[in-house]
Amino acid sequence: MIGSLLGQPAPAPAGEPGDGMSYKIIIINRWPLKSPGFTQVLLDELKTVDFESLCRQYGLDPALIGPTLAQLSVEESIGAPVPFFLLRYHDKGHPPIVISEWEIAGLPQQRIQEDQTPAHWPDCVLECIATSRAVYSVTLEGEQLTDLGLLLAYEVARWIAHQGSGIVLGLDAAWYRLNEHQAFIPLQ
Repeated sequence: MIGSLLGQPAPAPAGEPGDGMSYKIIIINRWPLKSPGFTQVLLDELKTVDFESLCRQYGLDPALIGPTLAQLSVEESIGAPVPFFLLRYHDKGHPPIVISEWEIAGLPQQRIQEDQTPAHWPDCVLECIATSRAVYSVTLEGEQLTDLGLLLAYEVARWIAHQGSGIVLGLDAAWYRLNEHQAFIPLQ
């Protein structure tokens, strides 16, 4: 299961609104997020993001910031087979961003290395996978690529990677780590 998840990088974000496609950002963490109330901490952190600057960086409309922050909420799963939570930033008629977690403690490294795709991954990615304890996916729909969903998805990925000392497989199929300022740095 985990090998196929890691072996299929998300397609480049070339989707169109309503195209029905899902896009995944993958985070490989050294440890899972287990702190009580971490979803509230995430929500609080998201509210401190410099949306103006990031909208310019992502080419998104800053007029969406106010309505997005007014609707921003997190819903946790309870008793689901795979832990997940939903990040909502529109009314319930629009899709949420879905964040899922898979704990992988004890998963043999060979399960991931048997996959075809890791051949072009940097050694540091394989080393991180070998010592990781959790994998997260941040999933968005095509229509979310053109609103603040794209920005929020990367901010969630940044937060998760920072909390669990992880690395990120972006929508561009490139691997990233965070530097001391929590900026995404490509892995070579």
